[in-house]
Amino acid sequence: MRKKLVLKLTFYITIVLLILSIGIGIVFTILFRNHTVDLYKRNLVNSAVGVSETLSQFSLRMQYARFPLFDFPSRNNFYFSNDAQVYICFLNSITMANVWIIDRDYNFITTGTSYYDGSRVYTFSELPHNAEKVIQKVFEGETTFSEVFGNFFETPTLTVGVPVVSQSGEVIGVVLLHSPIDYMQKAIEQGIKTLIISIALALVLSVFLSFTFAWAFTKPMDRIRNATLELAKGNYDVTTDVNQDDEIGEVAKAVDILSRKLNEASKEREKLDKMRKEFVANISHELRTPVTVIRGSIEALHDKVVTDPKQVEEYYSHLLSESIYLQRLVNDLLDLSRLQNTDFSLNKEEVNLLSIVHESVRSARRLCAKKNISINFESNKDVEVIYGDFDRLRQMILIILDNAIKFSNIGSTIDIVYRNCVLSITDYGEGIKKEDLPNIFERFYKMRDEKNKGGTGLGLAIAKQIALRHDIAVTVDSKENEYTTFSFDFSKAVNYKGV
Repeated sequence: MRKKLVLKLTFYITIVLLILSIGIGIVFTILFRNHTVDLYKRNLVNSAVGVSETLSQFSLRMQYARFPLFDFPSRNNFYFSNDAQVYICFLNSITMANVWIIDRDYNFITTGTSYYDGSRVYTFSELPHNAEKVIQKVFEGETTFSEVFGNFFETPTLTVGVPVVSQSGEVIGVVLLHSPIDYMQKAIEQGIKTLIISIALALVLSVFLSFTFAWAFTKPMDRIRNATLELAKGNYDVTTDVNQDDEIGEVAKAVDILSRKLNEASKEREKLDKMRKEFVANISHELRTPVTVIRGSIEALHDKVVTDPKQVEEYYSHLLSESIYLQRLVNDLLDLSRLQNTDFSLNKEEVNLLSIVHESVRSARRLCAKKNISINFESNKDVEVIYGDFDRLRQMILIILDNAIKFSNIGSTIDIVYRNCVLSITDYGEGIKKEDLPNIFERFYKMRDEKNKGGTGLGLAIAKQIALRHDIAVTVDSKENEYTTFSFDFSKAVNYKGV
């Protein structure tokens, strides 16, 4: 896939550069040709003007003295001596053009062309079509360009005509400079040839650079592709290792985020799967024991194995206690399942937290009587209104009090303190081992203690879920054989007034 993309990018970039080069070449050719022609014309005009000014000065001198080059029978025309032809040939050589001088009466044309082979004078009838119009414009005082003399010289020629002006400002003649434009065409062709070679070399270099840049450009995409393939295989630890501040970098970051989320989800799934297996194993164990006891007792009674009235009474007591345990286990499982389900709504309303605590203490005192345990409750308030479910909050506090009573020593005290939105319940019994603290809120986690053999291992898990549903933070502090303190922070519940 990467090779195809590299070739496509290289092809597209090359096509764009080729089109751009052709466009630039066309524009450059037009501009270069126009510039060359303009420069050629300017040089030709400058040469023609120089010849014209020289002739004008000579004409001024010859009005006052016999000059060896010219003979002027009148002030409106002039004639050239033989020596003048030498001067015209000299002008041809320095201007690199063919110089023609035309008098005011159109009677003759004199030229220095091929003087040493015998110069000649042309008549107007020999001139090409429209040549007379060009000359007439020059006699009117205009500087004129024309290419009509090309057929006359049998080669493409550019002609410039400038007037020869006397001291009085009168046009007394015309200077025509004929210059073959093959030199100009060769210069233009050479420039275009150089441009084409430069463009060709630039295109070859651009293809190489385009391929290199395209390869470097697609390298991060190749990494992203490999990372996605690894994700598809289930390897969620893979990363793209692409760090760029562009759109490709954003895609790479998105893939890395996806990888991290999938990794977290995979670990969470494994954790949930492990918890599910543990739950099934635990619930199977918890159900198997009482069911086995109940079945064994019923079989003994049914088969008349036990006939002594006292033993029969004991069997009935076992059946009752085990059925109560099963009922409690089923109820706790149902409560925990409901609380963990976010769709299960609580009956929240404004309630007095301290009333819930007093109600819970009254219920717990009946259990305290068996172990002669006293409960002390202190609060700096009489009323603390929170938004919550009265029955569930009472259940949460009773679970903690039940555990506190269960693990407290006979004749000890349980302290309940409410200050600054924090409710603390402290018992002074066996405490919780340090290694057990992180796990006490897990389902079916029970301390291996004779006092806890009747517990289901779901009480603290239920209390934790009730606290979470009310945005209550729960912390535990314990020191083995000294004390255990459960603290509930009701700050959010106190300040929260919405539904």
